[in-house]
Amino acid sequence: MSHEFFTPIHIDNDIIAVSKAHGLHVIPDRYGKESLILINILREIYGEIIPVHRLDAGTGGLIIFARNAKAHKFLCSQFENRLVKKTYLALTKGTIHPQTLMLPIGKGNHGKFKINFKSGKPAITTFIPLTMGDKGSLIEAMPLTGRTHQIRVHLKALKAPLYDDWLYNKPQSTEGNQAELKAYEHLHSHRPNNANSEFQSAKSRSNDHWLYNKPQIDRRLTLFAQKLSFTHPSTGKNITLSAPLSPFMKERAEILGLSVENVL
Repeated sequence: MSHEFFTPIHIDNDIIAVSKAHGLHVIPDRYGKESLILINILREIYGEIIPVHRLDAGTGGLIIFARNAKAHKFLCSQFENRLVKKTYLALTKGTIHPQTLMLPIGKGNHGKFKINFKSGKPAITTFIPLTMGDKGSLIEAMPLTGRTHQIRVHLKALKAPLYDDWLYNKPQSTEGNQAELKAYEHLHSHRPNNANSEFQSAKSRSNDHWLYNKPQIDRRLTLFAQKLSFTHPSTGKNITLSAPLSPFMKERAEILGLSVENVL
């Protein structure tokens, strides 16, 4: 089953894993609990689910939810103890050498995070370039820690920021942003009247939220959560889930002149 904003990857009695669209919030944010977001959409289809980890709204790709309290506790413990192997794909403006970066990250100004040797928390990311061109690179990123904006901040420190990053680099266009807003409104035109009312109410309140208004900035990121490896809560066996690269990432790779078919 396909959907405008997610693609199912794995479903069983304990876990639901989907690949989410770039630009879609996973859980409610400060713009109001009525906002229609990924977890609400999934709950309407699959029933009660519990968040296990997070992705930035602008990041696309793989995210898992627990379907019961036992699975939730088991999965959260794995994330907290760094037992989950996470693999991301990043399209960057520059190029780097293969390396493991160990630079502490702390809060900056205006919602940003930065390298901070004095009060920052330890952050470790392994980067492996997969393909490079004159305009940019496709890089595999494997964070060993889970700091906010970790991959984005580390790439910025390496002078190879994400190609699309409205906070640490700059957005490259607004065309796709408009298309996703159109698809979003089309999706909710098929919902009950009260849900449409909530959507319109949230839309009118959230003057700076790009999913609800004519966007001035494309907040999607050229960052994709491709793979998760962890222990299944019921079977006790290792499970590896992967998501196919999103159309947005393929589109941006083409702009950068990068072939992604041979490296994925």
